[in-house]
Amino acid sequence: MAEKKAAKKAAPSQNRIGLIDDLRGFCVLCMIFYHGFLLAFNSFGVVAGGQAYDFFRPVQPLFAGIFILLCGVSCRLSHSNWERGLKLFGVALAINLITILLLPQLARFGFDFSGTEIWFGILNLLSVCILFFALARPVLDWLPPAAGAYLMLVFWYVTRFFEAGRIGFPGELETTVPASWRTHAWTFPFGLHDDQFWSADYFPLIPWLFLFLAGAYFGVYILEGHVPKFAYKARLGPVNWLGRHALLVYIAHVPAWFVVLELLHLIHLI
Repeated sequence: MAEKKAAKKAAPSQNRIGLIDDLRGFCVLCMIFYHGFLLAFNSFGVVAGGQAYDFFRPVQPLFAGIFILLCGVSCRLSHSNWERGLKLFGVALAINLITILLLPQLARFGFDFSGTEIWFGILNLLSVCILFFALARPVLDWLPPAAGAYLMLVFWYVTRFFEAGRIGFPGELETTVPASWRTHAWTFPFGLHDDQFWSADYFPLIPWLFLFLAGAYFGVYILEGHVPKFAYKARLGPVNWLGRHALLVYIAHVPAWFVVLELLHLIHLI
């Protein structure tokens, strides 16, 4: 009887939660415009694109953070994180190779893709986070979800400026990362790199892994059925579609932007 009650309580979490797709779609929409501004400036010299990129840059961690948090939530709802993680890792690696090795070769045909190299972008981050969660889940589940979420948010907060060489709470409880940590070529996935490093899309494991894991702990409450009824309804139409097809949109949006910008360039509108 108890098992039937538990199953009944958890049943709503099997339905798609429209609010999650709405939020994810909004984040994807922000990403589309953000990358479009960057491409317009870097590859086509559109000054307004650079100005828009700089204007929206301060809020980029906000919509990226929401997206990462929601991906952590989704891990609790997935039937196979190993499969999802490995597939995403392959897609991310392909994007790395294309942007680092293939696109620069197109310069001989008059296409300028300088500054578009991706060494460790958001897909690299999410694939590693998903695989880490799949591996460490038995250990992570030792903590109650509320305690786990709180602890991960604290870890994220104290390491949010790790890439800039700072760690801890603002003020006397903050310290600097040793400069020697930032001299190795292989540490950039963790947020440690020298001033010469550049990645057009860059989301290191520290601090973003902690935000992802906070989302994974929040996802426990969805599995237990603690979801208000209004959250199941999708309300943003096309934005919701973006949220449900985030990976496809991520792969396609930069080539689509390039085609649009190239056409605008050919007809002398930019």
